[in-house]
Amino acid sequence: MLRLSISGTRLSSQRFFTTTTPRMVSQIASAADFRSKIGSGLVLVEFFATWCGPCKMIAPVLENFEKQYTNVSFYKVDIEQVAEIASEFAVSAVPTIILFKEGEQVDVVKGANAAKVKQILDARQ
Repeated sequence: MLRLSISGTRLSSQRFFTTTTPRMVSQIASAADFRSKIGSGLVLVEFFATWCGPCKMIAPVLENFEKQYTNVSFYKVDIEQVAEIASEFAVSAVPTIILFKEGEQVDVVKGANAAKVKQILDARQ
């Protein structure tokens, strides 16, 4: 927003900016971090790989869902960095999206199926 004011014969302008911090899907970096994050409430975790094309395609969709479903915490896990967690949950394809409730797995979506992710989130509203 630009505000102009005239004082006597002098013209001055000031710029005012408002900023908001966008929500971003946070990345989990360790098994301990993973366990602490999924422990309470509804938590959606995307298991991904940096080389995975479908993972890159669904990432902005999940960021949008994070804004819509404020009762759900969103995280992502790089299967190559936190391989023990990927193995524990038998992640055999990426992306694999798992919904947890109070630390328990309640739903799984294998592949970049945004409609299915929306369906499982809507079922928990």
